[in-house]
Amino acid sequence: MYAVIDIETSGGKFGEERIIEVAVFRYEDGEITDQFISLVNPDGPIQPYVQRLTGITPKMVRRAPKFHEIAKRLIEVTEDAVFVAHNVNFDYRVVQEEFSRLGYDFQRRTLDTITHAQRLIPGLKAYGLETLCEALGILNTSRHRADGDARATVKLLSILLDKDTEKKIEKIARNRQDTTPDHDFSDLTSKLYNTTGLYYIHDRNGEVIFIGQSNNLRNKIDRHFLATNERAIQLQNEADSIRIEPTGSELIALITEHQELRKLKPKMNKRTDKYSMSYGLFADSDNDKDLRGFRVQKVKKENPLIHVADEDAGIEIAAKYCRNFGVEPKDVSLSRQLDRMQAAYNEYLEPKKIRAQSIKKRVWRSALPFTNALFIDQGRKTGEKSVVVWEDGKLRGYGYFDLEYQLSDIDTVKRSMTSIASSSYLSSLVYDHYRRGKFSEIRTF
Repeated sequence: MYAVIDIETSGGKFGEERIIEVAVFRYEDGEITDQFISLVNPDGPIQPYVQRLTGITPKMVRRAPKFHEIAKRLIEVTEDAVFVAHNVNFDYRVVQEEFSRLGYDFQRRTLDTITHAQRLIPGLKAYGLETLCEALGILNTSRHRADGDARATVKLLSILLDKDTEKKIEKIARNRQDTTPDHDFSDLTSKLYNTTGLYYIHDRNGEVIFIGQSNNLRNKIDRHFLATNERAIQLQNEADSIRIEPTGSELIALITEHQELRKLKPKMNKRTDKYSMSYGLFADSDNDKDLRGFRVQKVKKENPLIHVADEDAGIEIAAKYCRNFGVEPKDVSLSRQLDRMQAAYNEYLEPKKIRAQSIKKRVWRSALPFTNALFIDQGRKTGEKSVVVWEDGKLRGYGYFDLEYQLSDIDTVKRSMTSIASSSYLSSLVYDHYRRGKFSEIRTF
């Protein structure tokens, strides 16, 4: 018996996401025997990027039931079943956190369709749900909505069960609480559930052959050693040991990973591993002050003013620039991006008072409206805070602090921090975290 689930969340800081939509299909003997689908009122804001991705707006969930009103139904539809999801650690964690707020300890056996797709369908470049649907001919007419993604995952599970001639999925689901198969480093990874940080994979000579980061190190490392594609098998054959470096902060993990990949150049990493953001905002101008046009596109050889996660993020910055400096979107936008830029421009009715001469500085101040700030997030242990230092419009460093008085004195923070040779890409990582509401606190100085 399987309960295949997908959730959409409000976004925001790790551990504070709230469910805004849920879909569960109870699947047994090749048939859906029960189902539950509902929007959920998160009793709080929905991040703008989530609204754009899912199409779910605050107005849509205003009259929806709150989580405590659907909790009993979720218990019923998942009872005595294996909790199945695509990247199950995320869905299971968020559902557990919602129940925990109600004082209920929600426990189910779990199964991740990514892990078993990698085992049973080798050779794909990626194993996201969209990629697998395309490769397997699974129709999903409602992507990034709980109903559509959960139905697609049911179809994927059905294919995996058919292909699993050794019946490992059924055996694992029947006999084990933890449905991740064993590998050479299972004892290490079992302790890393929800741990954020870096990992270094070494060969027999002690050389670093791969570096990665994740906010769930267990899940990320397990995937390397359970996958069956050619690159994964080569890594499995050469791996001799793994070193873990917790960071607490996802941003510090990304910053450190980028620096380490540039410095160590591990042979098993791809060039693109250094960049989690592949788009950029570009400006065409005759000089550094007179703007002719903006372009948001994939980063290739040309360096952008700022790196962004996707087109919408870059268009949003360009729209803010136009509002702040009295520029009409139609005069500077690519034709295919004009409608979105105009819509974003209309959202920002109040221009900010920004004193900056160059186009680059104007772009950055439009994106991240802080000259000097401390970006505070969770640390590596209880009671510790991580801090990223932003000064004179640039990333300067990061550090960890246990005591509040240490954070109240900027000189103490700067003396204790690990300094960083800032770059446009590293600064862009800070902006991306700010845009996604990932920081627990921001203090200006």
